[in-house]
Amino acid sequence: MKGRRTRAKPVVKKKFVRVKETLYSYRDGKIKISIKPYEGYLVFDVSNAWFWSRAKGEMGELILTEKFLIIT
Repeated sequence: MKGRRTRAKPVVKKKFVRVKETLYSYRDGKIKISIKPYEGYLVFDVSNAWFWSRAKGEMGELILTEKFLIIT
């Protein structure tokens, strides 16, 4: 029935964020993800990563979890 919900509240299963292209920048081997506009950001240095010499083309989507940054 429309407008009625079950007693159970929604539960978060996996904590992750897909980062839009407008929210990150890549420069000099560092990925900078903005958290708050003009205030907070995270910086990841990937220039010395083992996979960087094998990577080709453009960077795709970034997925940020509690422990990892996944680059697709």
